[in-house]
Amino acid sequence: MFEMQRPDARGGRTSDQPGTLPGGEPSAGATEDNDFLRAFKRFLDRDNESPAEQAAQRTPFGDELSEFLGADAAALPVVVEDFASYRIVDADLALEELAGRGDAQLIGVAGGSAHAHAGLAELITSAHMRFRSGPAEYAEKATGPSTTRQVVSFGARLFTYLGEPVVVMQRAARGDMGRPQGQLEVLAASAPLVSQLLSEVRSLMVERSVLRGKVLTFENSDYRMDAGASFLERPNVADTDVILPSGVLDSVIAHVVEIGKQREALLAAGQHLKRGVLLYGPPGTGKTLTVRHLLSRTEGVTAVLLTGSSIQYI
Repeated sequence: MFEMQRPDARGGRTSDQPGTLPGGEPSAGATEDNDFLRAFKRFLDRDNESPAEQAAQRTPFGDELSEFLGADAAALPVVVEDFASYRIVDADLALEELAGRGDAQLIGVAGGSAHAHAGLAELITSAHMRFRSGPAEYAEKATGPSTTRQVVSFGARLFTYLGEPVVVMQRAARGDMGRPQGQLEVLAASAPLVSQLLSEVRSLMVERSVLRGKVLTFENSDYRMDAGASFLERPNVADTDVILPSGVLDSVIAHVVEIGKQREALLAAGQHLKRGVLLYGPPGTGKTLTVRHLLSRTEGVTAVLLTGSSIQYI
């Protein structure tokens, strides 16, 4: 290697290469630095090597599900059904009814918060976590303006459906973990059975819905990922409290309330029930009070109040 040197102040020659002595010999400090750099490079090379993939193994939780199903749970497909976050009570009621038709178990997953980030397939087989069963998790959810219900927010329901064992993992929405919707994960040996089960769950969620007959409004969730439903008290406004020109309130009531009373006859005659009333006028003319009176007269009828940006959720 060619090395340029220059005379030192005493007429000798010195090296331009840092860390070397006259004559090109490395200094003791340079040798130590080079040894450290070579060792550090070897460490980085080993660290960057792709380790051999660790084989995923069935977890104790997966073993428990396999024993219940009478089949290897790791070999069965997981079918996922998402639903709006505010329908968790409806889903809980539907699954409780299905599971209540026979013997059923409800189990959760132990081991801290790691299970909340794992899907059902990952809870059954994992290369790193040995998930075990534990207690189910619950959340308090509104069922009306002043009523609540404890629902399963994370838990697996093990029950028999049409004579076959099934597993349904029930999860509430977790906006803080990037999951804006509720979710059901279904595991069974028969794919048609899973489809039939989910179809009945959807039907029961409509039939048993706690939203039915209530006054609702929709608004952004805490994490602005999904709309949330809120229950409102049904107002109590008498017709004598509404001051309108003669005959106007009676006409509105006939078009809204009376049409609703005749819905079965109208449907039987092939008529639709879609009717609308547009109230307009300057502030203070009774528009809001008229609506509140209509809500008072329609106890048991579902009503949705929308204002401003909440219209986007319809």
